[in-house]
Amino acid sequence: MLINVLIADKCHQVYEEVSKAIGSIPEILRLEWARDTKEACAIYSEQHPEIVFLAIEFAHEGENQLAGMLSESSIPIFITDAKSESISSLKSREMDYIVKPLSAKKLKTAFYDALDRLTASSQTMANLNHFIDTLKGHPTYIDKCVIKEPGSIKLVNVDRIRYITGSGNYVKLHLDDQSHILFRETINALERLLDPKVFVRIHRSTIVRIGTIEEFRLMETGLYHVILDCGEELALSKSHRCTIEQLTMKEQPK
Repeated sequence: MLINVLIADKCHQVYEEVSKAIGSIPEILRLEWARDTKEACAIYSEQHPEIVFLAIEFAHEGENQLAGMLSESSIPIFITDAKSESISSLKSREMDYIVKPLSAKKLKTAFYDALDRLTASSQTMANLNHFIDTLKGHPTYIDKCVIKEPGSIKLVNVDRIRYITGSGNYVKLHLDDQSHILFRETINALERLLDPKVFVRIHRSTIVRIGTIEEFRLMETGLYHVILDCGEELALSKSHRCTIEQLTMKEQPK
């Protein structure tokens, strides 16, 4: 998930500290700085940043003009002083905020917490749309993975994927030319978007294209490994051993 970030604070030092802490994070497509409410509103209207580092005083200026513009798809992270009277209000409303003095740790933690919520929200909508299609009797599956990177948007055809490995909020797509590419998505969410007639889960962290499987090899440990036509050897977990029966039964003559 690639996002735009806005720093709305008149203090140049705040801008420098925030940009230094998070400026190199690969999920950030664009990082903008607004020195006053008017500039911040103009940038927000044009770019609709998903995360806004917002000086608490900006929320009180212009009759809350900027705060009122924030949509449900944006997460504000308020920057405030320890003595500010707004802290109790921010706490009671469970709003994100950082108390000065700023630090890279505080800023990165706040950023990644907000990013995780944005990602979860995006996954929830995708799952909901897929569920509705399923109820209608017309489940839809993706034919491309849209991968946003700084300066580009890549479209990877699902037909090119041989297998998928996952870790946390990322998956690695292993392609037919032996290359791989990172995709910000959980493996559980991606599995629901793939055609189960084409892909099968063999491990909590592995999904395989069925057509690439050549052999289920029993190891000395009593566990099976899945051998792909490219020679790749992947572990089959005990909880997914039923995969062998499912796939071999499909191959039995009628």
